[in-house]
Amino acid sequence: MTLGRPTYPGLDANGKQLVYVPLDTFRHPRPPPENSSRQGSGFEVLRQMRVGDEYVDTFRDLADYTDTLRAHYEGTIQVLGVKIGDSRNALQHRLLCLPPGMELNDSLEPNPSDDGNVSPCDLLAYEACRLTALIYSVMVTFPLPRSKYARDCGLTTLEQVFSAVDPSSQGPDAARLYFWCLIVAGIGAFDHEHRAWFMAQTRKLAQELQVWSWEEAEAILITFAWLKCACSSAGRDFWDQVWQE
Repeated sequence: MTLGRPTYPGLDANGKQLVYVPLDTFRHPRPPPENSSRQGSGFEVLRQMRVGDEYVDTFRDLADYTDTLRAHYEGTIQVLGVKIGDSRNALQHRLLCLPPGMELNDSLEPNPSDDGNVSPCDLLAYEACRLTALIYSVMVTFPLPRSKYARDCGLTTLEQVFSAVDPSSQGPDAARLYFWCLIVAGIGAFDHEHRAWFMAQTRKLAQELQVWSWEEAEAILITFAWLKCACSSAGRDFWDQVWQE
């Protein structure tokens, strides 16, 4: 499986359209109103960058599905496996259908009040998020065996994105988005060359964000998409290596 876009519709085994079912559907009573620390809230910075709602909602649903897995693992909800599977498949199809950053402007609805274009820096933020979401998915929400080729493709392109942007130049919200990208990429980079590169970038951005402990780092990560039971051990190991260099 590569990180390219599919050209087929998302259908279940019976030929029906796959539909993502949000976690709130399975909860009773409903969770408290959204706040700044809720899973997925960090992706809202992309909406401020005028990335289309459809695409931002896909990232938000990635976080929501992560939270579904957490709740299922902790036993706080009871969901049939087939429903989780259908939601997973629908979400993965949407992730794979996200347009690359270079094509994003062509896919957005024109806005008569301006030129309708996303700025070059904001396109890079979106592209970093898109690639990271795909890497995260094949490790956590749609885990694949033998995923090294898919991860390496994403990591190589992600390095190119980071080489073209200053992660701290677009404000603290965007910097935290890039921080999530770097940590996820670092965990997914098993070979020394990729891993060392992402370690260096993570250390630099952490210093600019004044993030010094793993607890502070993870507090940022959980505002994006982060499944503690699957990610925390590898994340802490990567974080420790960042500061050992």
